[in-house]
Amino acid sequence: MSPELTTAQIVATRQSLQMIAEHLMSADLHRHTGRIGLRQTPGGLGTPTFIVDGVTRQLRVTNAGLIVRHGDDRTTHAVTSVGQLADDAAITPGAPTEVYSPTTECDLDAPLVFDPAAVDHLARFLQIGAEALARFATIHSDEEPTAAQLWPEHFDLALAMNEVNYGACLGDAALELPYFYVAPWAAPTGEFWTETWGAALTWDTTAPADDAFAYFDLGRATASPSA
Repeated sequence: MSPELTTAQIVATRQSLQMIAEHLMSADLHRHTGRIGLRQTPGGLGTPTFIVDGVTRQLRVTNAGLIVRHGDDRTTHAVTSVGQLADDAAITPGAPTEVYSPTTECDLDAPLVFDPAAVDHLARFLQIGAEALARFATIHSDEEPTAAQLWPEHFDLALAMNEVNYGACLGDAALELPYFYVAPWAAPTGEFWTETWGAALTWDTTAPADDAFAYFDLGRATASPSA
């Protein structure tokens, strides 16, 4: 963590990003495609590219704010509140509750904390997680891993393989700072498993990026010793 950043700044910004992910980006994606899965994108997170009335569309968040690309038009909107962003970007707000129970409240008027340095910090974590998951999936492609997606309600970039989830979570109520994890679908036992649901490793910003891949690979070997 940068010495200028505090845990409180990271957590508050992460919570704002999750509100945007749940109630704007995932909402808009689902309205037009029926899907909710987001992606790690340059400098942050966003939707995959999708089509609206024959026009290419994508929403992204970086340290500059909410970026909307619609056809050849690109607009950047300062982050103030979910309601203001919805108005500025012409998005109908509100998570698709028929698909998942949102983690954050859709409070249209609540001011969003948006620290650009904290956004960069979280974006770097997502980039490292995406690279590690991509390498992991490529090396073990014969085991048919799913595509890595960023799930708005869990706020994690994750894939599944052989009934084990591997991911990079931006933080949650139990573990407030970003962490990598391995979560078997069946309850695990053994020293590797630090949580009741699996294993978590808080991101060490000074560690080499290869450590995330190594953690996933160790988790795979521990969850499936015969693999």
